[in-house]
Amino acid sequence: PEFQVAGTAVIILCVGRVFEAATGPSAVIIEMLGNRLLPAVNGIIGFFTLALLGIYLIPEYGVTGAAISAAVGLNTTAYLSLIQSAILFKLHPFSKPLLRPLGVAVISTFIIIAISQPAVALPAPLGLITAVLCLIFSIGMLIRFGLSAADSVPFGKLSRILRSAKE
Repeated sequence: PEFQVAGTAVIILCVGRVFEAATGPSAVIIEMLGNRLLPAVNGIIGFFTLALLGIYLIPEYGVTGAAISAAVGLNTTAYLSLIQSAILFKLHPFSKPLLRPLGVAVISTFIIIAISQPAVALPAPLGLITAVLCLIFSIGMLIRFGLSAADSVPFGKLSRILRSAKE
């Protein structure tokens, strides 16, 4: 029970980080293509978003409100960079080849969620073992079905084993 509030905050921050990571290297692209002012402005806007949400949410929701504020502030900065790179430089990070690994990842996520619900009732070591096996399963499915042959090369021998079973 003592970790319930912190657990919720960690989940919110992790989900926020996933959405931030989905913007790709937009902030770096904006900076590297010669515009030094925009990253600073984006950071300031993100900080003020974080601060204003924090002032509003933290008194009522505590740590959870702080996590929401941080996630939204970081994502504000990231998505401003994404929008600017699309408008100013006509760069779009999402394309058709992204759909296959995204689909495999979403399916793996649903499988993990379905397995994790009953796994919560398992004794401590079995629950952890189940979680690790689910992670290994999802990575294997992503390598085998989600990634192209060229994209799976960095996984070395594991990739060759998984992909040879596919072909």
